[in-house]
Amino acid sequence: MGNIARRWIFILGIVVPAVAMTTVAIIPTELLAHTQAVCLFKNTLGAECLGCGMTRAVSLALHGELAAALAYNPLVVVVLPLIVGGMVWCAGRLRK
Repeated sequence: MGNIARRWIFILGIVVPAVAMTTVAIIPTELLAHTQAVCLFKNTLGAECLGCGMTRAVSLALHGELAAALAYNPLVVVVLPLIVGGMVWCAGRLRK
């Protein structure tokens, strides 16, 4: 694997998810709960998509409030481990 590919794996597979999860963990969940939805699907059609509430759900899960996280979006039990697993996988690819 070339240096450019390694750099992109590091940036997109580790840095971006780590910064996103750290940001979501730092921002108080109460602040996220009272903001306008940025979901194009919801704002256009008025119905929630499968990802609606995921940011709040991840924030609540990172703060240890799993029941509340599941109430916002039950897919958090799939998405959060996939994000962490993806970061671990990318780290493993970089070690080779």
